[in-house]
Amino acid sequence: MFIHNTPAAYYGRSIKITLEILEDNSQFIIHRQSTALLSHGLTGLSSWPAAISLGDYLMKKIHLLENKRIIELGAGSGLLGLTLLKYSDKILSYTFTDYSPMILNLLRQNALLNFSEYQIDEKMKIEELDWNQYSIENNHNNCFDCILAADVVYDPSVIENLVKTIRILLQKNQQCTAYIANAIRNESTYEQFRKALIQSCLDVRSVEMDTSQSIEIIQLALLPKDSI
Repeated sequence: MFIHNTPAAYYGRSIKITLEILEDNSQFIIHRQSTALLSHGLTGLSSWPAAISLGDYLMKKIHLLENKRIIELGAGSGLLGLTLLKYSDKILSYTFTDYSPMILNLLRQNALLNFSEYQIDEKMKIEELDWNQYSIENNHNNCFDCILAADVVYDPSVIENLVKTIRILLQKNQQCTAYIANAIRNESTYEQFRKALIQSCLDVRSVEMDTSQSIEIIQLALLPKDSI
């Protein structure tokens, strides 16, 4: 079960969505806010289709996440990570990140609805991470095996710092791999993102394309001899 417990009078009407994991009959309920949220800049309080596509892709290839320390950028309501943690108990740890305390508070509520406090303390971290301020120096202790993100390319202004953050995280562990899913709403913005990744000397591979929803999942890694 997932909720969006933001005052309706401020953010608009809530939309209830039920999701099912068919493999084990798990069910998730999300209260997703209307597009009025976007006018306040809180994109993380809405659930996006790319998160569902990336979750579906990774559940089919769950071995990619087994015994891995995972970080999610722009985790929002936690749909992707909480689904993966429900599906597999072999994930070593999962760090949810976003930039807004309001979004992180919502994520904590959703985690508590789906997991015990013991399970949360054992495997999950919920942390503030601002791409604009992320650097090797102030995050030197964080090291991960896998980076996940869904629907994080929504505006050209975020691209430079998003790519910088992804690159820093990849540099911390030469074996680290990233999986990024995006709904291509603006082809120019998405092409700018792809070019920025290539210019940052990252290996960019398309692993799945859902043409019906214009959602692409890409895999990222450091090019050889490019670790710190």
